[in-house]
Amino acid sequence: MYGKYVQGQSPQDKIAALQMEFAVAQSKQLKHMKEAVLEEQAASCYPAKWMSESFSNAEQVAICKQEVHDKVFGKFEAELKAARQSSSFKY
Repeated sequence: MYGKYVQGQSPQDKIAALQMEFAVAQSKQLKHMKEAVLEEQAASCYPAKWMSESFSNAEQVAICKQEVHDKVFGKFEAELKAARQSSSFKY
């Protein structure tokens, strides 16, 4: 319902985001993945054609940053979401 009819995140989505943030902060491998995201974002998401004193293309930068994040963390986040959703079903 959240996202489709109501703007924002559900409480379950907020908790999942906080758990993901904690996992990234504590795991050595996830820290390396986060470093890779930041390095690639810095290298590819701020070309001179998007950045100038008079106009910065903030939307394009945000899209690029999200694409880089999805490229590195996409599979991990998909598996994490699937595991969390499977644990919410009660038989």
